[in-house]
Amino acid sequence: MRFVLVVCLVSIRAEAGLAAAPEWDGARPLVVVHSRNMPPLSFLGAYGEPKGLIVDYWELWSRVNGVPIKMVLTDWVETLRMVRDGEADIHGGMFYTRERAREFDFEGPFVDMDSAVAVRKGLPVRSMADLKDVTLGVLAGGYAVQYLRDVYPDIRQKPYKGTAQVVQAALRGEIDALLTERVTLVHLLGEAGKLDEFRMLDVAYRHGIRPVVAKGNRRMFELVKKGMEVIPGRALERTYSRWTIPTPSVPSWLIALASLALLILVGGVFFFLFQFRRR
Repeated sequence: MRFVLVVCLVSIRAEAGLAAAPEWDGARPLVVVHSRNMPPLSFLGAYGEPKGLIVDYWELWSRVNGVPIKMVLTDWVETLRMVRDGEADIHGGMFYTRERAREFDFEGPFVDMDSAVAVRKGLPVRSMADLKDVTLGVLAGGYAVQYLRDVYPDIRQKPYKGTAQVVQAALRGEIDALLTERVTLVHLLGEAGKLDEFRMLDVAYRHGIRPVVAKGNRRMFELVKKGMEVIPGRALERTYSRWTIPTPSVPSWLIALASLALLILVGGVFFFLFQFRRR
């Protein structure tokens, strides 16, 4: 039996009509950047095409507002540089930090994400406090780097240029623990058939993914903000529902046993009611 891990939705915008659609001169498409190694949020398809939840969100934003965009997926650190240097107009989404806010302006979140630590089974690790002797794989330039420095400075970090590379390092045995978005961990470990070799600790943190523009670019900031406000809630729900993730979280034999027990219980209730009425 496979269960569905549904990406939590936050800040579902009201139906179209609550705000005027943004204006854009249409001289060129807006360049929106995000990671190429963060499935199912953003990744390159079999033919090199951008795919993922965040890609679909911005394509929806584009259709609703009549503003053409060009999605560019590359390494995470490069996405930050491109927005900072003006080579990209919008970063598709990231977690807010005070450090990032010195270089970027953040709009409100359009989706929430849980992030968790996955550790190799057999390690005597029950919580983040037990990771002092374990090297933790993280995304270079990602939120986890600053989070660990601030909250768990004793934990050793090993950065990788993409989330997929972090998971691949764990699969090679290069590291025994990693920290990133739970939805990505489940996707990549499940895709490799190795989900049962790792154990998830409690959620390390949960934040909203927010669109970002270069610091002080008020015109672009207002364009993004107004464009988000006119996206219909139902359209958002349909977009997110395409990226639900099947995970083998409960063994099939346990599901069958529970179903049988429920059937016996229901049968017993009906039998009792039948006997009671006969009296």
